[in-house]
Amino acid sequence: MVQWTNEQQAAIDTRGCDLLVAAAAGSGKTAVLVERIVKMITNTSNPIDVDALLVVTFTNAAAAEMRERLGEAISRKLEEEPRNTHLQKQLTLLNRASISTIHSFCLDVIRNHFHLLDLDPSFRIADEAEMLLLKNDLIEALFEEFYEREDEGFHALVESYGGKKEDSNLQDMILRIYDFIQSNPWPKEWLKEQVDIFNPERNEDFDATLWADMIKGQIRTEAQGLLEIADYALSLCYEPNGPEKYIEAIEDDIRILKKIIALSEGSIGDLYSYIQQITFSTLGRCGKNTDPNLKEEVNNLRKIVKEGVQKGFQEKIFFKSPEAMMEDVHKVFPILKALERVIHEFSDRFQSAKKEMGVIDFNDIEHYCLKILLDEKSTPQNIVPSLTALDLREKYKEILIDEYQDSNLVQETILGVISKKDTAYPNRFMVGDVKQSIYRFRLAKPDLFIEKYNSFSDQGEGKAQRIDLFQNFRSRENILHGVNFIFRQLMTPTLGEIEYDEKAALNPGANYPEAEHLNMGGPIEIHMIESESANDGSEEARGEEKQVGEELEELTNIELEAKIVTQRIQQLLSDEESFFVYDKKLGDYRRVEYRDIVILLRTTSQWSNIFMEELSRGGIPAYADVSSGYFDAVEVKTILSLLQIIDNPRQDIPLITVLRSPIVALNADELVEIRTVFSQGDFYESLLKYIDSSLEETQLTRKIRDFLEKLKRWRSEAAHISIDELLWMLYTETNYYNYLGAMPGGAQRQANLRILRDRAASYESTSFKGLFNFIRFIERMQRKQGDMGAAKIVGENENIVRIMSIHKSKGLEFPVVFVSGLGKQFNLQDLHQSVLLHQDLGLGPDYIDYERRIVYETAPKLAVKSKIMVETLSEEMRILYVAFTRAKEKLILTGTIKNIEAQARKWARQVSAKKEALSPYILTKAKTYLEWIGLSLVRHRDAETIRNWAGCLKAPEEVFYEDPSQWRIYSWTKEDITLRDENKAKEKERILEELLNWDTSIAYSPHREEIFNRLSWKYPYESSTALSVMVSVSELKKQHEKDMLEEQSTSLFKETGLSRPHFIEESKGLNATEKGILMHFVMKHLNLDEAKDYTDIEHQLLKMELKGLLSEEERKAIFIKDLLHFSRSQLAGRMRAALKVRKEVSFVLSLNAREIYKEIQCDEEVFVRGIIDCYFEEEDGIVLVDYKTDAIFDKENPEREIDQLMKKYEVQINLYARAIEELTGKRVKEKSLYLFSIGKAVFY
Repeated sequence: MVQWTNEQQAAIDTRGCDLLVAAAAGSGKTAVLVERIVKMITNTSNPIDVDALLVVTFTNAAAAEMRERLGEAISRKLEEEPRNTHLQKQLTLLNRASISTIHSFCLDVIRNHFHLLDLDPSFRIADEAEMLLLKNDLIEALFEEFYEREDEGFHALVESYGGKKEDSNLQDMILRIYDFIQSNPWPKEWLKEQVDIFNPERNEDFDATLWADMIKGQIRTEAQGLLEIADYALSLCYEPNGPEKYIEAIEDDIRILKKIIALSEGSIGDLYSYIQQITFSTLGRCGKNTDPNLKEEVNNLRKIVKEGVQKGFQEKIFFKSPEAMMEDVHKVFPILKALERVIHEFSDRFQSAKKEMGVIDFNDIEHYCLKILLDEKSTPQNIVPSLTALDLREKYKEILIDEYQDSNLVQETILGVISKKDTAYPNRFMVGDVKQSIYRFRLAKPDLFIEKYNSFSDQGEGKAQRIDLFQNFRSRENILHGVNFIFRQLMTPTLGEIEYDEKAALNPGANYPEAEHLNMGGPIEIHMIESESANDGSEEARGEEKQVGEELEELTNIELEAKIVTQRIQQLLSDEESFFVYDKKLGDYRRVEYRDIVILLRTTSQWSNIFMEELSRGGIPAYADVSSGYFDAVEVKTILSLLQIIDNPRQDIPLITVLRSPIVALNADELVEIRTVFSQGDFYESLLKYIDSSLEETQLTRKIRDFLEKLKRWRSEAAHISIDELLWMLYTETNYYNYLGAMPGGAQRQANLRILRDRAASYESTSFKGLFNFIRFIERMQRKQGDMGAAKIVGENENIVRIMSIHKSKGLEFPVVFVSGLGKQFNLQDLHQSVLLHQDLGLGPDYIDYERRIVYETAPKLAVKSKIMVETLSEEMRILYVAFTRAKEKLILTGTIKNIEAQARKWARQVSAKKEALSPYILTKAKTYLEWIGLSLVRHRDAETIRNWAGCLKAPEEVFYEDPSQWRIYSWTKEDITLRDENKAKEKERILEELLNWDTSIAYSPHREEIFNRLSWKYPYESSTALSVMVSVSELKKQHEKDMLEEQSTSLFKETGLSRPHFIEESKGLNATEKGILMHFVMKHLNLDEAKDYTDIEHQLLKMELKGLLSEEERKAIFIKDLLHFSRSQLAGRMRAALKVRKEVSFVLSLNAREIYKEIQCDEEVFVRGIIDCYFEEEDGIVLVDYKTDAIFDKENPEREIDQLMKKYEVQINLYARAIEELTGKRVKEKSLYLFSIGKAVFY
């Protein structure tokens, strides 16, 4: 029985309120969710049917898992109470229970209430790529119309935000804004409201805007960070031999920063005025006794403070007065109004086009559902549920939402309107972890979770309660200590959007048994690879270094890191290190395997292929779960080129691609020959003229002519068949598909082509048709969506190392986790777009004076940019948290870094910081995960290495220094890695040389004789391994026949040849074997009591035909006279009078192997299987009957042939008799054969 923690039990049992469960990583939230549902449906006093619950999951896979777990839980309860009809009912209802994603739920609502919408009930869900094409067609047509209208506002919009030569930038912006506003329940209203904020007629004071608050908040946060730096600089001035002459200037800086912080709470005008007049005093001159290191460090710190104020505040933010900022806001209003107009018109056309096509997209699913659930009177400020929503409110006794941190505003509104949140009995159960909210790019709104987290009671009272599940049942204790140590310093409400306090920290709950002398668990490892040292640019220093080969300069940072990861994996699996992991199924420790290891990357693009190559070189099987690389695959490029020339052969690059491929197999010389002879026009023209002018038939002309004939036929076929059929025809007729199967990685290559065919089939189901449109569809998909992942051919249980993105790892766990690529810079490209978007702050446009060619950021842009920057870095922090918490037993971190000593000096400035949480200002200036980790780790006792690199001037605070987490820090340079590679290569050469010159006369080991004996040992019963453990009676009969007659017959131990299939065999009627099988079948179904004459038997055969037991041909092949002879026989009479008759009795009989295989010397069991035709029971025993259709040729004197038949079947009959006696426990008194060919029974 599961032992729940107090918090888990509370989450399972709490009722009558909206309940938010903040479930940390590995805290068993899914198990809690399942148990809560089970408790509700098995409550004896107030049971709930499972279909009266709405369970919303984030993915279809999670919904399927939830349904499966519930089914198992209900089944276990039924085993305890097998007669519980309520539980039986729940198991039946489970298949139709509302356990699904939000989109599946919305679809059900739409399908059940489509009459409330202007929607065709036969609608289909549009393909994503199909909608991409439609959007692009519509936006291009819309732009053409606006140009024709000569709309001034549109002209200004194009001039401001369009590209230099084309409108693609503006079109992409419009599509981006359209997609963005769909995450709002009222998209058009939201956009109109946000644009109207810029309207000068509002006559709004800048100080009263959200933008002013954001700018003041940004300045306050940065000033507080600069103040901490100034305080640290001042403390260094007071150190022995510190730069005392700097104290006055530093204290003046501190006064300036404190004044800025104070003014940031008031009017933005006052703050602007003060910042604009700030000047910094000059540092004093220090004496000779001043420590140069301290002096340099204080100088560097003061430079940071000055630049923060001068460049950050004076130049970047307050380059204009608040009044001038507001003027710019008003100036961009007409352009934004034009933008709004274009977006609204595009939206209307897009909806009309989808309606005409009878399709809806994923955004429509939510919005149509919302339209059904909201009353017409609803507004963003006053939501009124419809009658349908009220019906659903009554239907669902509780709404359970998994992964609540990833909900958006539309989903929140949908689930809110059908819940009882505003009644006396709220009924929402929301479970998730905001620290794992990593889908803001999909417009998830973690603020919804955070708002409830901060406002719901954690005291177990009220209508809105919160329960924290903080115990982790996944990871080893040291991993949890390490995660807590890092994220206590990184994650704050300012950056991270939640405070990482005791309630958020992970507490150990997993039980890992102790095991002596095993290498397991251990410290968290961090491998820092220095890609560029301080001396890299010095020719003199470079000359002093050992020359390690030209390839050193070619090594990329990714290759360096991949080499370290490969090396570490080899060590973990080596006999010398032998790392062990705990296997719950075994209940014990075992050696780590490849399948236990995962490499997590922030992005797999570019990285995964290099890691795969490096792992492959190291002999490590690996698979990368990537979302790119498909269109770069040679086989895909080749087939797409073939499609392009089938559509239009006058395209040189695709044509030459196909000619050079194995499909035509021309070499470079042949291509040159064709082109040099006919250099005018396109290459297709050259091919035609080359063929026409050839005087004799050569191998080259044959190749070209054959290809051109095929191409002509394919072009003709393409006009009449679907694209997926065309592709399969090309795969088979060119034999390219089979060719790929014989290449290295053939299975992957073939799977890629099957994916292309599947994509073509999906395309054919859309509203677009034809080869030209398909090619255009693929090109658009490449241009707009980028790439797509290669086909997946690896199963879950394959023993390979997996490479995946951190996003794809969410919800998974692995014994050994490498988090790599930590030195990759954060992607902040979105901050540079011309118009930024934020759900709360609205639009942040650039001010563009296209006539004067002036561009700068408006105040709204500054505010939105600052907010998005913080939210983006907060999400990056949560992504890092997700990566760390995937590890069960071993966490290894790797990353490259430039000039490790310079970075260490920056990190070391945090050593003496007394606050646990690091300054958000410092963290926002970091560019990589590795910098965040270094800033946190530098205060730990195990980070002595980092402090030594930095020449650290102060000791860490004891509370951080003595943290229980354990770390091991490694540093690597290019030279280290390259020298290791060289040494490995030399060792391989040495071993190869030794093997090639092996001296067999030398004993290389004292155990030579024992090794020889072991390697030459043979299994004493080797002949037995080729024999079957399961044989049929017929096979034994054949073997007996062979021994008895010494005739050539099909051996029991050989495979028989394949017979010709019936569809190519000429009709010759039934052969002897088929007739025998047919006669046995009829005897099984023949009723002897109703078989007194010819007509009776004929009627029975006709009934068998009518029931489908016999075909007409089979019925006509039966000799009724033979059946009549049997029916009138004495044996049949005994059967009619018998106590019991059994027909077609299957059996499996266990025998000693020696009884069957005379030549073997072991006492193993062998199983004999067979089917007994018939036996019947009389008072004194059992009579066995076996039907035989063997021919008797001498009808007058059949005794000799009968004797042969009886000997032939003796083994078979004896086995049947033995099986009957074991089955029934009764004696077989008679054994008989009934011979249909003479109508007579013979007895043994």
